[in-house]
Amino acid sequence: MTVKPNKQIFIELDGKQHELRFTWKALCLLEREVGLQFSDLAIQMERGSIGFSRITQILWATLSHEDNPLSILKLEDILDTKKMEEYADLIVEAFGVAFPDKEEEDDKGKNEKGQKTKNGLSKDTSKQVTE
Repeated sequence: MTVKPNKQIFIELDGKQHELRFTWKALCLLEREVGLQFSDLAIQMERGSIGFSRITQILWATLSHEDNPLSILKLEDILDTKKMEEYADLIVEAFGVAFPDKEEEDDKGKNEKGQKTKNGLSKDTSKQVTE
């Protein structure tokens, strides 16, 4: 999945829009809550082996940046089983924003011919490369 940096991922819960963010704080909270290092959790996510509790924990952590974050118990009350796939997709999208693909990172600073550039300029400094 290719995602532009600074893209925001929103989820509607209880009639309100909330931004999902994998912040440093969110990752620390999540590790403590699930008792796993994030790398192990990421493997579970890649395999698609996360259930209701794990989705709730991840959503809770990614909402922890808010002024009045929702508790896990509140999330358990408002999450809809019919939207489990939607929640999982949003989590994957938010993960992609926080951790862009290695290929995407490697492509930054290259022109349309794939040549390495400096400061976004092609070797012919008269034309600027746009991303």
